[in-house]
Amino acid sequence: MVCRAFIRICLTTTALTALTTVVAAETVQLEEVTVTATREEVPQNRAPAAMTVITREKMQNRPEGRIGDVLSGTPGLFMRGSAFEGNRPGNSVGTINMRGIPGSARTLFLVDGVPFNSPLSGTLDYALLPITSVERIEVAPGPFSSLYGSQAIGGVINLITVAPTKREISASGAFGAGSARSERVTLSYRDHFNSGLGVAFDGAATNSSGFRDEGATITTSQATAPVGKTVTPVTGVTAVQTSTGSKAYLLGDRGERPWWTSNAGLRLYYDVSADTRVSAGLVYGESANGYGDPRSAAVNAAGAPIYNGWIKYAVNGATRYSNLNGATNPFLNFAPGGERQIMTFLRGETRVEDVKINAGVSYTYTNAWYLSPTAASVMTPTGTGFVYAGGGTYTPGPANRLLATLQGERALTSWDSLIVGLQAQRDWFDRNVEDVANYKDVDSGTGAISYHSQGWANTLSAFAQNKTDFGDKVSLYLGARYDYWTTAGSTWQAATAVQSSLPSFAISYAPRSAGALSPKASLVYLPVEDITLRASAGRAFRAPDLLQLYSRSQTTLVSYTDAAPNLMPERSASWESGGDWRIPAFGTKLRATYFENYLTDFIYTQAVSVNQNLRRNAGAATVRGVEFGFEQKVLESWGVYGNVTRNVSKMTANSAVAADVGKQLTFTPNWMTGFGVTYADGPVKGYLGGRYMSKVYADDQNRDTAVGIFGAYDPYLVFDAKVSYAFKDQGLTVSLTGTNLTDQRYYAYYLQPGRTIWAEVACRY
Repeated sequence: MVCRAFIRICLTTTALTALTTVVAAETVQLEEVTVTATREEVPQNRAPAAMTVITREKMQNRPEGRIGDVLSGTPGLFMRGSAFEGNRPGNSVGTINMRGIPGSARTLFLVDGVPFNSPLSGTLDYALLPITSVERIEVAPGPFSSLYGSQAIGGVINLITVAPTKREISASGAFGAGSARSERVTLSYRDHFNSGLGVAFDGAATNSSGFRDEGATITTSQATAPVGKTVTPVTGVTAVQTSTGSKAYLLGDRGERPWWTSNAGLRLYYDVSADTRVSAGLVYGESANGYGDPRSAAVNAAGAPIYNGWIKYAVNGATRYSNLNGATNPFLNFAPGGERQIMTFLRGETRVEDVKINAGVSYTYTNAWYLSPTAASVMTPTGTGFVYAGGGTYTPGPANRLLATLQGERALTSWDSLIVGLQAQRDWFDRNVEDVANYKDVDSGTGAISYHSQGWANTLSAFAQNKTDFGDKVSLYLGARYDYWTTAGSTWQAATAVQSSLPSFAISYAPRSAGALSPKASLVYLPVEDITLRASAGRAFRAPDLLQLYSRSQTTLVSYTDAAPNLMPERSASWESGGDWRIPAFGTKLRATYFENYLTDFIYTQAVSVNQNLRRNAGAATVRGVEFGFEQKVLESWGVYGNVTRNVSKMTANSAVAADVGKQLTFTPNWMTGFGVTYADGPVKGYLGGRYMSKVYADDQNRDTAVGIFGAYDPYLVFDAKVSYAFKDQGLTVSLTGTNLTDQRYYAYYLQPGRTIWAEVACRY
């Protein structure tokens, strides 16, 4: 009765939910069957990749959060920002590095085999990944363009959802306190009927007050008073430095950043016969970032905080003057903003004689938007808060993807099998940057368009993979894929009332095309039952995304990166060798892998002027690395695990910026470790884990060496824990989760969440 009452309460809430299924993914279960590395079912110990499989049980028994929390500690994987619970959502505040390959657009995310990366930018809002419905997550590191095409340079992460086998209803509610006040609710319903019909619904919603994660710093100042300007003397300004060591002055912060996320999914399954199944579904996700009033430490003689105009201040015995008007106002930010993603799919599988056929079609829509201030934007403090006024711009990012796949699988002999497939994909977008009368009000659009861009890309692909077994000990995989890519677009710009100084232009870009052949060979050898040795080599590529090709992107209030319609695909050549050793008698699992990546035609940004940047295929780099991991069962109830990854990355060429050569790749840590202890005894489960990340650089020349300040990327060591107790007779589980237990203060550009404690009640029947 307790369980059913709790579920009724959750059903009346306005937020949809997700089963509490997120958690660290460090250990490996070699008995799992995987599909991602081969596009067919194969035991994990025979997969041609150093697979990590995160099961549903692991997600439920360890700290909850987003995909970053789930994958935390996975060898060779670095994530930051919106990938972790507690951070505000958005594709611009999160990223990933896999096998030393930086950038969300260079790792392919799949949900049941359907790409989740944005059709516009190749990135993604990690907060929108439908963790609620996940049965397991498969992480396949290394090049996989031979099976999946563009973006699979660093690897592939595949979220596989739960297919209903019986009636299951679950719900949860959680409250978090610490850096911010947060609430989360989840709901899940699954059922399978005698008619062969199955239905699954999952949803989740999280709301957070946010916290002050963004400092208000200014880097422009002068030693002389401005002529003909009113100047306000202030105190409270602090001398700091930028991440690259330049002088800066801290005036306060930009305010709290409240946010919310929600996602829901509905999937239908129908078993036509023992060999024929069809399924269809809809996945919806949305996130939004708000804003709070800024807080200025610069006060006048009366003690009132100052947010506008020219100010005069003394720092370290020197008098400085700074302008807080327009684009140089450090309290202005890109807020509010949000993102929406809708994915629909229809797929089926059947068998025609001895050929297994899989077919599917999917449509994906994404739209990431934000409001931007301009030189006309002002903020005025009042007795009750702030009045925000002045024009700004509304920049949406609507984009679409239509994808169709046909795949056939056949056993040619008892020791040889073949997979062949065809794929057609179309990505397109149409984007207008519109003036708004108030830079904080998304509904104040004036209808005036200052910038328009549109473009499309078609990709036709064919792939094949042959698997040959040499007895029970050796398997050889040989595969290749060819992608033919065609693209075109246009852009224009015109002056408006809000942006009256913009130069006008109109450019159309004629269709052009490129091709990419991505071969791969893999060898798996089991000298004895409990040892797996593997080696592979392959090529991969990433086609430039539509945003890079045809649309201007805003970097700061006054800095832009222009469209680059002549970009060509990035390419890589990689190889790896390693293995696993399982010792069942001692409850031990060991893993080691060595890998090398050679990257060419890397897209890099070149400064053309103070406020203008341009992307070019300018770079080449190498990444060499090694991964070690272990898992050890201790007694009946305890377990320990640990892993370490060492990356050695280096830019070997950059025709755009010669000074980059010899530098470490951006967002590529030299060292990563994950470790922890687990406990499970009857109704009680516990977890304590930690993860360490060495410093990463955002600057191509590694000049951002500073730590502990806004804009820096700090090394960090954080600990998380969870303890839960299950009242099985009532179907009720209560849990207490703590993240960043030591309350470490560190930055990943923005200040990261401090210690947060979650209390949760989950119910299932």
